[in-house]
Amino acid sequence: MRAIETRRWIARCANTGVSCFIDPYGGIIAPTEYWKEAVIDGNVTLRSDITFYVKYGDYISKAAVIFSILLMVYTSIILRFIRRQNVERIKQRKP
Repeated sequence: MRAIETRRWIARCANTGVSCFIDPYGGIIAPTEYWKEAVIDGNVTLRSDITFYVKYGDYISKAAVIFSILLMVYTSIILRFIRRQNVERIKQRKP
């Protein structure tokens, strides 16, 4: 996920797991087997471009949380208003 969100190459080295290279789009290159000794060789390219996520952080998730809170407040106000109208209609119908 880090390779995708930052659009960077990652060289993953694990003592007991899978070692590999991960390209900026999440593709796995030259993976080794689990619990097997191996040596892999590859090139990792340096990149200087910045993604939206790196530049602005978690603004998308913060905006979603704020939107959800506003939606809940709005919905509770509308539901309260509708309930009051229904109660008034019922009271008017009773003789």
